Amino acid sequence: MESKKLKKIIDRNFIGLKTELLSELILDLPKSNVELQIDTLVLIPAIHGNLTFRKLDKPKLARYGFIPFILSNKSIELGITEEYLQWFFTHDCLSDYWNEVAVGGLLRRIPRKVLLNTIVPVPKNKIIGKIKSEIEVTSPFRSYVKTFYEQYRINMKHGQYSTCAILAGVISEAILYQLLLENDVKKSLLDKDNGLGLGKLVTYVELLQLDQTLGLNLQHFKEINKLRNSSVHFGNVLRKNKVAIVTKKDLIVFDEVVKQFGI
Repeated sequence: MESKKLKKIIDRNFIGLKTELLSELILDLPKSNVELQIDTLVLIPAIHGNLTFRKLDKPKLARYGFIPFILSNKSIELGITEEYLQWFFTHDCLSDYWNEVAVGGLLRRIPRKVLLNTIVPVPKNKIIGKIKSEIEVTSPFRSYVKTFYEQYRINMKHGQYSTCAILAGVISEAILYQLLLENDVKKSLLDKDNGLGLGKLVTYVELLQLDQTLGLNLQHFKEINKLRNSSVHFGNVLRKNKVAIVTKKDLIVFDEVVKQFGI
């Protein structure tokens, strides 16, 4: 069933054009265990937050959340191309709508049913403007993380590197906690673990092999955990008989987490 809000957006921005449901324009493939061929256009929930259109550079098994845009015969008859669909879905006028229907905090995605029920205007003219590669979406989780990241940047500017290490640990914990929730780990199980911290969160991610599935480099998180512990645990000071000094260079590892997750 088409969305009334989406219809208003289409009517306002694509005046006079007929529309078709996306489900009529692309093949509805099974959700997983299907090998997608090279050059297939796929919409992927990228780990840095936005949804990304990507053409596969090699055959790949479809994963949960992947939406392959393989044109149907109807699309071809109507003159609709992959490039046109990508241009339409990344159009600025749809940004608010995608943010409204997207789910997930860290790995944002558009539910398959919602996506397939999207009405698409049938083009009469050529594509106008640049074709973007991403659908920009945000979430309350990312807003939460961004608050701590702003504090991190302020302390970095003033050379408060130990404080930066603590904030990097807070952000990293939040990321892995949310990652586990979005991969079907029950919140009640995590909340029952009184010793849950960054180190144990890393272990849980490794046990579920999410680092392999999502292409995560958990070594960054392990190094941040060491830095954070050196700044917050007085026991470390007693054992080593000195206060650990965190340098700006030490925090480069957190830059990699920021790049990977698009904070």
